[in-house]
Amino acid sequence: MLKQIIYIAGEGRSGSTILDRTLGGIEGVSSFNEMHVILKPDYLDEQLCSCGEPPDQCPFWTAVNADLARVFDLDRMQKLSAKFDRSGAMPRLFFGLIWGNTRRELREYAAFCKAQMEAIAYHAECDTIVDSSKVPTRSLILRRYADLDVYTIHLVRHPGAVAASWARKKVDPSLKGDMTQYSKNRSYGVWIYKQLTSELLRFGGPYLPLRYEKFAKSPRSTVTEIMNFVPGLMDRETRFLSEREVDLPPLHSLSGNPDRFQSGPTEIREDKKWKSAEAGGLGIWSVILFPFMLRYGYAGRDPS
Repeated sequence: MLKQIIYIAGEGRSGSTILDRTLGGIEGVSSFNEMHVILKPDYLDEQLCSCGEPPDQCPFWTAVNADLARVFDLDRMQKLSAKFDRSGAMPRLFFGLIWGNTRRELREYAAFCKAQMEAIAYHAECDTIVDSSKVPTRSLILRRYADLDVYTIHLVRHPGAVAASWARKKVDPSLKGDMTQYSKNRSYGVWIYKQLTSELLRFGGPYLPLRYEKFAKSPRSTVTEIMNFVPGLMDRETRFLSEREVDLPPLHSLSGNPDRFQSGPTEIREDKKWKSAEAGGLGIWSVILFPFMLRYGYAGRDPS
């Protein structure tokens, strides 16, 4: 029976996949990476579940969707997901600037999200789900509109590391081509917007800010802090083999970092390759980003 959701908010390429996978190894917890794409046909047409099967042939997802299809029109839920599960909708949803048909649609979609999470927990035989969609609206919908018990982790990574990761070519074995790449200017702008909208989640519910660098440096200790943050997890077993090594369980994930296909003993360590790519500094962005760098503890220090 579903008790709670751990939601990871923030920008992509911030280390959410490895954090998601690590938390999914806690007793009674299951992780599914970026759950907001479960209904998106463009992902379902190209992606493989991390179990190696296409989504429509994966025993887990076919069982979950069969339960949901008895009550909901999944094609309609796809359209509502595209409307509400996006960062651009955060200001309207947070401040309640919705009315009429849009409010009715939001309530309908929230009811679906609740049923979806409960079906996933039932088939995964867990009471806690980790959703690392990162889109702040989804955390808000699950907590405020679906009335679920949501514990938000706002994961922040140095903007230079995020920009370097988005610019780097990365291959996903389930895609026909390379993963999306973005320019550094776009990455910095989106990074700022994602931090601002994710910060809004601190109002009205359990919220834990977390620097990725802290997690990468001391993963086991950081997970212990998170288990203290989420009720009922403190005394549960984890899959840590040492401070830095964890035995990652297999999972059913439809999107995320290609590392979602890997399981077994894994050493968690920070990727510092971005520092050479950012050797020239942030340029004019250093001025724009300075207040955020100061807030998140990156100003005047080595980001590691």
